[in-house]
Amino acid sequence: MEDKRYWQLGTRWGNLRFHRRSWLSLALILIVLMAATVAALTLGTLHIGLGQTLNALLFDTGNAGHLLVVREIRLPRVAAALVAGAAFGASGMLMQGMARNRLATPEFLGINDGAALAMVLYTMAETGKGLGPWWIPCAGALATALFLVGAAGGVGIRGYRVLVVGIGISGMLRAFSELFVSKLNLQHASVIYDWSMGSVGLQGLDVSIPVAWGMAAAIPLILLAGQRLMVMQFSEDLVVNLGVPIGASRLVIYFLAVILAAFAVTLAGPVSFVALAAPVVACHMAGPTRIPVLGAGAIGALLVLGADALGRYLGFPSQIPVGVVTTLLGGPFLLWVLLKEP
Repeated sequence: MEDKRYWQLGTRWGNLRFHRRSWLSLALILIVLMAATVAALTLGTLHIGLGQTLNALLFDTGNAGHLLVVREIRLPRVAAALVAGAAFGASGMLMQGMARNRLATPEFLGINDGAALAMVLYTMAETGKGLGPWWIPCAGALATALFLVGAAGGVGIRGYRVLVVGIGISGMLRAFSELFVSKLNLQHASVIYDWSMGSVGLQGLDVSIPVAWGMAAAIPLILLAGQRLMVMQFSEDLVVNLGVPIGASRLVIYFLAVILAAFAVTLAGPVSFVALAAPVVACHMAGPTRIPVLGAGAIGALLVLGADALGRYLGFPSQIPVGVVTTLLGGPFLLWVLLKEP
C-alpha cells in the first residue's frame, strides 16, 4: 500500500521518496522569503519600483540614484541578512538535532561569543583596519568548540553536560569581550560595539559572497548531516546495530554547525535567538519527526531579514540593530520553549 506521506519518484537507481509535508512547507517558506527579499530591495525611505529595482540589480541600468541605493546600499545588507540568517538557522537545527535539546544552540554554547571575542582581539591588534576578514570569527568559533568538547568530555547523547559547560564558557567569553572593548579607542570601540549588537549593514558583498559560496559548498554535507540525524533519533543500541558510528557522527555534525555559526557571526555579529527559533518553527511546519535543515535555514534567513527591516523602520531616522530586535522578540519565545511540554 502506498504511503501518502511521501512522493515516490522512480529512477534507474531505485525509488526516491520525498516527505510531502516537509517539501511543501519548504516551498511555502521559500515563496515568502522571495517576496520579503523583493520588498526589502524596493521599499524604504526612497521607494523604488519593482521594474526599476530589477533593472538596477540585474542589468546595472537606470537612474544613478537608484543604482546607488539598490546595488551599493540595499543589496549588500539584504545579502548579508539572508546568508547570515540561513547559516544561523541551519546551525541551530544541526545542534538541536544532535543534542536532542532545544537550547543547544551556538549562542548558549558560547560559539557566538568565541567568534565575537576573536573579532575584538583582531581589532585591538590591527586598530587601523576595522572589522577583520571572514576567517577571524571562524577561527574563534572553532577554538571555542574545541575547548568546549574538551571541557565537557565529548558530545553526549542528550547534550546536557555540553550545554551547562557551554553556558559557563559563554559568560566568560562575553566578559572578556566587554573588557577588551573598553580598552579600545572610541572610534574602533563604536564599530565593534555596533557589530557585537548584531548588525547586517557593516559587511559588504566582498565578505557576503565568499561566505555564501562556502555555505553553498557545504549544502551536500548539511543534507547528509540531516539524514544522519534522522537515523540517530532512534535508540543508541539500534543505531549502533545499523552500523552508524555515533561518536564520529556527532563530532562531524557539531563542527559543521560551528562553522555555519561562524559564517553567520562574520556577517551579522552574534545575533541572538535566531538559531533557537528557526529550528523550532521549521519542525512544527515539517512535522515532529523530521530534521528540516533546509527549512530551518530558510526561516532563519526570513527572521534576520525581517528583523533588519523592522529595526530600520521602527528606529527611523536611526536604526535599531538586528540583534536588539531578535532579543526583544526572542525573550518571550524562549519562555514559551521552556514552558512548553516536550
